[in-house]
Amino acid sequence: MSLIDGLINTKLRSIKRSFIEKGLIRGADSHYPVATRMTDLDEYLRKEIQNGKAVISRSWEEIAVWIGADYETLNDTINQYNGCCAQHQDDLCYKDRRFLQPLQTPPFYALRCCQAQSGVSR
Repeated sequence: MSLIDGLINTKLRSIKRSFIEKGLIRGADSHYPVATRMTDLDEYLRKEIQNGKAVISRSWEEIAVWIGADYETLNDTINQYNGCCAQHQDDLCYKDRRFLQPLQTPPFYALRCCQAQSGVSR
């Protein structure tokens, strides 16, 4: 079994398990509209990793390198967020408290994302 498979097969964390079992509260795109159960999440992540669009790691240092961030800055931000989770109130991004999940136990996931706009150009 590869490291990727080993990390993916690690006990599902609560966020990931919620995506698979309960579905999304907000839709992600046409493939994952609201309430869609992401039963193919492991396969999706495996493909994104193979395509260089995602990484799974046991360390925030590796995630920082992969996303091109300063490790100390990323670590401080994660510690602030985890503090918000402990207080059940997100003063950083004002995330609904129902969705606060501390980022403490690996594996950690990072995905390359981009925002697209659609509309008429002139």
